[in-house]
Amino acid sequence: MSLSSWYAQYVRAVCRAPRVAAALVMLACAWPAWQTVQLFTSVKADLQELLPTDSQAARALQSIHDRIPSQGHITVVAHGKFPEKNRAFIEALATNLRASGAPRVAWVQADVRAERRWLRLRAPLLMSTQQFDSLVDDVAVAINKRKARANPLFVSLDDGDKDDDWLSLQRRVQADVAAKDRFPNGYLETPEGDTVIAIVWLRGSDVDIDTARLLKADVQKQVERTGVPQGVNVAYTGDAANFIDEHDAIIADLSSTSIVVLVLVTALVALYFRSLTSVVAALAALLPGLLFAFGLGRLMVGHLNSNTAFLGSIIAGNGINYPLLFLSFYRRRETQERLPFAIVGAARAALPGTLGAAATASAAYGGLAVSGFRGFSQFGYLGGFGMIATWLMTYLCLPIAIAWLRPQRLGAEATSVERQVRRFFFTPWLAKGTALALITLTAALCGVGLWQVRRHGLYEMRLEVLRNRRSLATGSASWDATMNRLFGSWVNPVIGLATNPSDREAMAGAFEASLKNVPRPLVDRIETIETFVPKAAEQERRFAKLKRLQAQMALADEENLPTDIKQHLDLWWSDAGLSLVTRAEVPPPLLRNLIERDGSSDKTVLIYPSTAIDYGDGRHMITLAEAIESTPKPSSVVVGGPFLFMAALFKLVHAEAPRVVCVVFLLVLSLLVVLYYQKPSRVVIAALVIGPVALVAQILVVGAGIRVNMLNFAAVPITIGVGADYLLNLYGAMDGLGLNARAACARMGGAILLCSLTTVVGYGSLLMAFSGALRSFGWSAVVGEFMAVLVVLIVLPAFSRVKTSQP
Repeated sequence: MSLSSWYAQYVRAVCRAPRVAAALVMLACAWPAWQTVQLFTSVKADLQELLPTDSQAARALQSIHDRIPSQGHITVVAHGKFPEKNRAFIEALATNLRASGAPRVAWVQADVRAERRWLRLRAPLLMSTQQFDSLVDDVAVAINKRKARANPLFVSLDDGDKDDDWLSLQRRVQADVAAKDRFPNGYLETPEGDTVIAIVWLRGSDVDIDTARLLKADVQKQVERTGVPQGVNVAYTGDAANFIDEHDAIIADLSSTSIVVLVLVTALVALYFRSLTSVVAALAALLPGLLFAFGLGRLMVGHLNSNTAFLGSIIAGNGINYPLLFLSFYRRRETQERLPFAIVGAARAALPGTLGAAATASAAYGGLAVSGFRGFSQFGYLGGFGMIATWLMTYLCLPIAIAWLRPQRLGAEATSVERQVRRFFFTPWLAKGTALALITLTAALCGVGLWQVRRHGLYEMRLEVLRNRRSLATGSASWDATMNRLFGSWVNPVIGLATNPSDREAMAGAFEASLKNVPRPLVDRIETIETFVPKAAEQERRFAKLKRLQAQMALADEENLPTDIKQHLDLWWSDAGLSLVTRAEVPPPLLRNLIERDGSSDKTVLIYPSTAIDYGDGRHMITLAEAIESTPKPSSVVVGGPFLFMAALFKLVHAEAPRVVCVVFLLVLSLLVVLYYQKPSRVVIAALVIGPVALVAQILVVGAGIRVNMLNFAAVPITIGVGADYLLNLYGAMDGLGLNARAACARMGGAILLCSLTTVVGYGSLLMAFSGALRSFGWSAVVGEFMAVLVVLIVLPAFSRVKTSQP
């Protein structure tokens, strides 16, 4: 028995018992529905979900997570006009947090008083060798000059102030202290005291949203318990808070866009068919396909990431095309035709276009799966299966919905709209003039886009453009710049991990030379355990030099010695100051990122990127990553962190984007060759349309100021599939109805336009998203949709050959 005969028997069976068939479909959808719920409640918004797990940056970040305790944190910000109130609140909050025993709070840092005392005491041992030797030598010179002036036989040839040397030293000491002692009041605060913070470090995974939420809930509970004084405002920032903001924005956008898509698609279908039963039938045929697609997606990828969270709206907007076209053919069947024959006839007429469209759309999505960038590959898997599943379930479920609901049929007689469209196309000057005007306008706008590319580049490199705009405006991310200014460097460093201490020393020295000791330093500082616990031999050398200076000072007149210098020297010459530094005495906050989970600290190098460089620009991130990568270091060393991870994301997307487009284009073209090998002219037309339309659409988007980024580039291969989709449906209408391109466009152009508008609604819903990356994808996809449908419904029919010039 042929497939056609089997399908005809299936249709007759469901027409006899549509309610039983519907019940069986609902039963079959129970498990996929449960898996779909699981999929859409498993959204992982962290960027680690985007790079391939075997990439160098991902492996390095995983090694760091395995060896170094969590760097995740929430920063509580107290800001207001009264510094004392801000400080008192932060101190009380820190006390309550420490006493709470909250399981997710690793420790709390609310002041730096202990660190400041220790750093002042141990300053001679913590300076660089050059700084220490220079300072001690300059003090010795000043003492010798003072002793010489005290000699009654001394005759000075210098007309300057006798205290110039001491004043110069005093200014130098004050400048050095001011540069390193950012918090002279002992609190983590801005110089004015209008912003005071406490950092609450996370115990647990940096990338577990539930852990981040529990930490924030613990912190908020203690904020309420402490009580916020009048005039003090409280905000939250930091890695964990940013993570929560981004995740919550995705979930909120997911809910709102799903509702918008449902309402608008329903309105469009109702407006076109003017029949509630047709609307219900189309949605009833779409839903099982979506459930099976996402159920399979749950088994294949397990969860959604920040790029794939909105595929529900997108696949729904695209997948509804198949029931709409099927229904459109059914609606044009004669009213007296028996129901099973009408359904089978509509299915047969819709088959060439919808099957080809589903295959090419699936290929376009599936082409993304070749990318190592998981933001593309998961998009490709889910979208590719989604197109096939929705097409297949349309052919299985729509006959059931039609048999049960009996939507109206209009017959083959042309409608008034169809007659007007035919008149438009068979008025040569009007149709071709409109097409030429569209081409001319597009070419002019492309010129603007190319000018923008030349002036600003093709790719978006500003991170804030891609982030959650609500968080940037009033949420966690709005405090990022303030935190960077407050600390003078990034809070979370790039981390280098060695397998033995000797490798660490070689690594640190190499990074000092290539990243810091260069004309334009890329980093603020590089720290190892020796930053705080110098080698014993070096400590002893400095002690000897300090003791010689002490003996020299004892013979000098200290009457006019500047107080600042005397205070420092007295501290350094104390018994505590002249004892060997041990790791046990170093204040824990200074060693936070150096200590591994096993307690060792002698294999870690911390690289703090400089805030003097705008690392919000991805190009600078890439520069830092390439400098670190090119620095000679032992082969066993692992270097990673968020900066290097983001740089790897940028580089991967830029490298793979052209390859993905070529793969998608070749896949779609190969399918067209298979489908139309007997009509090669159609393949040539398709090749000349689908690729250029997608690229032109993206150029138009760039011309509007929306550059290519790690998400919206996916719109280019998808537009290739969309262009093929509409073209194949036009070809399908020509073959199924035996009409030329203009007449087929008049007969089925409304249905094809409806399919485009429902897809536009799916993409357009993303314009409401708070994520800048998702909004940019929405714009790119919407422009691609309009370009594709305008070319298929206006340009191609206008220039197609027909045997007659009259409608």
